[in-house]
Amino acid sequence: KMPARTGKGRQAKGRSFERQVIQDLWAWMQMEPPWKKHARPDGGYRAPYPFDQWTIECKNQEALAIWGALKQAAEDAGVGGLPCVIFTRARAPRYVALKFEDWCGLVVRAAATSSRRG
Repeated sequence: KMPARTGKGRQAKGRSFERQVIQDLWAWMQMEPPWKKHARPDGGYRAPYPFDQWTIECKNQEALAIWGALKQAAEDAGVGGLPCVIFTRARAPRYVALKFEDWCGLVVRAAATSSRRG
């Protein structure tokens, strides 16, 4: 694939990646994404519970300005929100960046859940 050089091409590439991420989150919950019903007023897509508590910023860029992406997610999340950035580049796996404290909370909850199972 050729790189998206125009503004419209970059936007389309970003929207496509965001849509794929949301579709995969719904698949993790073993549900079909109801695209029209769950479109946000800003044109984005809604993630299913429990992912909906996070403000997800999706970036598909060869050279990512991670600090700017994290700042954008934090501003969109607002006070008390849970910001994260899901990012990739061509032919690379997806990664998630989030605050250290939020990651620790996830690990502790997962450990508590697995210890209850025995």
